[in-house]
Amino acid sequence: RKVINDIVCPNTICVKQSYSNGVLVFNVSHFTSFSAEETPVSSSPSESSSSSSGGGSTTNTQDAAINRINFNKEIIKISLKQKETKKESLIIKNTGTKTINLNLIFQNIDEFIKTSDKSFSLAPEEEKEIFFEFSGKEDKSPDIYTGKILIKGEGIEKSIPIIFELESKNPLFDVLITIPKENRFISSGKDLPFNVKILELEKLERVDVELEYIIKNDQGTTIALNQETIAVEKQADFIRTIYIPEGTKEGDYYLYVKIIYKGETASASELFTIGKKPKEVIEILIYFIVALMSISLIY
Repeated sequence: RKVINDIVCPNTICVKQSYSNGVLVFNVSHFTSFSAEETPVSSSPSESSSSSSGGGSTTNTQDAAINRINFNKEIIKISLKQKETKKESLIIKNTGTKTINLNLIFQNIDEFIKTSDKSFSLAPEEEKEIFFEFSGKEDKSPDIYTGKILIKGEGIEKSIPIIFELESKNPLFDVLITIPKENRFISSGKDLPFNVKILELEKLERVDVELEYIIKNDQGTTIALNQETIAVEKQADFIRTIYIPEGTKEGDYYLYVKIIYKGETASASELFTIGKKPKEVIEILIYFIVALMSISLIY
């Protein structure tokens, strides 16, 4: 069975992917302390006797509970101008009960990131801060680049998504976007609303700028694209929507806004999810308590 913070994890948060040879694999909707353990079953006296004579061997399911890691971040998001470099870090903690060997693998982002800590070991309850250096390569076009840091070890495979925004080295504008909290989980076939704010970095007259609104998946594939030209003087603040195609697969996506003027580019991005918002643990507990009170009143 699946466990979240020492209680049974509901299917709305922990979705079973597979179970084979004693190994349970499940996807989770957010980061916290997850584990897997054998579901308690009542056994007959003969079964108990047989089990005790077996010497208490460790199963693969128990190994999965022994090998666990947590991160201090759910996502790494970084914005750089061409020719700039910036450092970022991630703390990885061994929350299991034995020493584990871990390896880091960069997916779809390796040309912009490097680290000296690609392989290391962690003792139980030990944590390590890994430092990364991001590089804004001048030979790469200003754009949004997405990828993952994959952490693999004995019975462990987790990942941290990365959003890397590469801007022109001399942008004339800055752009900010915000997705309303209530729209961060949305269904396909609907319009995603968002707020755009543009600020001049140089003193300019009223000028026309090009804007691109793009939705990409975690592989960097474009799902939707809108374009427009607007007039800006000092700053602009407005609301736009972008249509999410019907049938788009559920999962995490990136809304990317790019402003272009005289060949210079600035950008911003936000993460959102296509699919239903999972119920928080506190909501589930409240429903459970209300149900118990109702049963008690009826009784």
